Amino acid sequence: MANKDESDNSEPFNAEVFLRDVPLYDECSVSEAHAEVFKLHNGFNFDGHCPQCGKHATFSVPSSGNAPQLARIDVSDITTGPYFRKFQAVCTRDNKHVQDFFVRGNKATFTKVGQFPSLADIVIDENRKYRALLEPQDSQEFYKAIGLAAHGVGIGSFVYLRRIFQRLVDGRFKKHAEEEGWDEGDYQKKRMNERVSFLKDYLPKFLVENSAVYSVLSVGIHELDESTCLAFFPVLKNSIGMILEEDWVAREDEKRREEARKALALFNTPAPGKK
Repeated sequence: MANKDESDNSEPFNAEVFLRDVPLYDECSVSEAHAEVFKLHNGFNFDGHCPQCGKHATFSVPSSGNAPQLARIDVSDITTGPYFRKFQAVCTRDNKHVQDFFVRGNKATFTKVGQFPSLADIVIDENRKYRALLEPQDSQEFYKAIGLAAHGVGIGSFVYLRRIFQRLVDGRFKKHAEEEGWDEGDYQKKRMNERVSFLKDYLPKFLVENSAVYSVLSVGIHELDESTCLAFFPVLKNSIGMILEEDWVAREDEKRREEARKALALFNTPAPGKK
């Protein structure tokens, strides 16, 4: 997901996205016209995941005047190059939790050449609750998918998520096929967006209302390019998350009901006429 200069009619440079989301070695074009460039000199805040806190947090990137130990990119720098700069984002929950970014500039381009913790480590930690809700095979593939996407590998990450999503959806069919009297042969002939619509009573409402989105899952991998797969990756990952969240809520509800049944079974009510 590269950020380009507005002159080429693509997404403009965004300082927050550049530091937080853009993979290593993904070249981003900028110009003096972008106010976002000033943020890299004057400091700004952005929201993201802190692996050390284990939760969402706001990070502060201090201005050059407040952090003289860190080299900064000034607007005048974008007419020169090459040069290297370091940025440090501090978690506002705990100032001992920091994320370091190393940037190479060359005239009107920025490239992130280093990051700690890595983008993959941050994203994997952010999604660890989903991995715990998946079957072992799906959990391993979810880990691989996130790692690949964090390094800008679109097709490979997409393949893994597509497999997980399909198994989750098909699992809904298998779970309710007998009670509903569904025919598996007819189901297997359906495209993925049709399967989502078919299972409307057993999938999250948002997925069903946007089932047309999943038509891309029926397209052959050889027909998709890296950018398309990376663009669809967050949609597919969040869709998997919605299914898993719904499963988790259902399991927790059943767990509470079972605990209540056991508690009631242990409660001895006095026989009629006795005190």
